[in-house]
This record gives sequence, structure tokens and C-alpha cells, in this order.
Amino acid sequence: MLKRHEQYLLLNIANEAGATVTQSDFENTYRTAITRIRETGLKVPLVIDGPQWGQDIDMLQAAGPALMQHDPEKNLLFSVHMWWSDANGTRVTSELNQSVEMNLPLIVGEFAQHAVAGCSNAPFAYRTLLAEAQRHRIGWLAWSWGAVDNSDCSGQGSFDMTVGGVFGN
Repeated sequence: MLKRHEQYLLLNIANEAGATVTQSDFENTYRTAITRIRETGLKVPLVIDGPQWGQDIDMLQAAGPALMQHDPEKNLLFSVHMWWSDANGTRVTSELNQSVEMNLPLIVGEFAQHAVAGCSNAPFAYRTLLAEAQRHRIGWLAWSWGAVDNSDCSGQGSFDMTVGGVFGN
């Protein structure tokens, strides 16, 4: 099935794997996964989330170049989940600039209008993210588009980017 639809797919190796991990363990684990997947003949882009529930962009920046060199297809995307409290967009701007400067193929795999920790009391500058991502040609996926029962911030501000899961609503 994957091979048949390969031209349309991104394959996330492991969503938000590992809370805290050393750079050595992170690299070794993903080297093994990349090798095993490529040995099947799949050429699809492989997505690698940062540790700490996807939020550790520093690990992606540190380990990304070595993992890219390891992949025989040179077809990796590194996914950061921006569940950060960053009301002014200072961190977003800085981290995206740093990733672009190092030529790291980055995607923002998850974000919403506020952080998970602190919820509606921890706003996230998603408009800054969208503007900076467009400026740098970085892809993004918002969490979520609706109808997802998420208990992280229950009653403290929805993560939904739509009303009722309807586009344009």
C-alpha cells in the first residue's frame, strides 16, 4: 500500500517518540529506522519529530545534518511541534532563522494558538509562525482542524483551528 501511494506520502517514523534522550541515542535510533525503511525500497520522505513530544528543535538542529547524510535518499523532513509559550514570536523567529541558515529541511508538525502547558494562559504567536513560515517556505500543519477531543487543555481553550471541522469556518 505504501509503495503504491508513495508519491503522495510523508512517512512519520514515530510521532513524538521520547521525552528526553541523548543526541547519540536519538541519532542511533533514527539511523537504524532510516536504514530499515530504505531497505524495503521506499523512497518516500521520512519525517522525524523532535524529542520532548516533538518540541525539542535543538535536537533536530544538532542531529539533523548527520541523519540527512545517513539517508541514501537524502529525503528527510524534521518536524518540530511548537507547543511553546511564545506570545511575541521571538523564539519562533529565532528558531526558524537558525534552521534556514543551517539548511535544515524543517516542517512545523503541530501548533495551535496556545501552548499545551499553561493552555490559554500561554499564548503562542501563530500569526508570526505563519508569516515566517511563508517567508522561509517552511511547511506547517496546525493542530487540529476540528472534532478532536483533546484532554490536554480541556475547558481552557480549544486547539481547533475551525468550527465544526469545516474549511473556512
